[in-house]
Amino acid sequence: MNHIIKPFSLFVFLLISITACQAQYTKKPYHIKGTIKGLAENSMIIFAQYYGDKQYVRDTVYTDASGAFVLNSKDSVHPGMYLFILPDNSFFDVILN
Repeated sequence: MNHIIKPFSLFVFLLISITACQAQYTKKPYHIKGTIKGLAENSMIIFAQYYGDKQYVRDTVYTDASGAFVLNSKDSVHPGMYLFILPDNSFFDVILN
């Protein structure tokens, strides 16, 4: 009987561990708003993600007259490191969790 309980207990433990780890990295929709002073109206801002040593565009948005922008998406995004690329090719990193 003991030789059945140990493998079963191990299986249950692994199942719970995998489920907990997977729930931690669940994708979630995003809503990001901000203002960048000094940008002209209709300046394009690129929202990109890091994947290894590369960056991939996730979304683009245009500013209003005050430099404000809003990114809304029903698409989900993993927690991690992202960046905003400005029209002059300068950028800044953000961490989403």
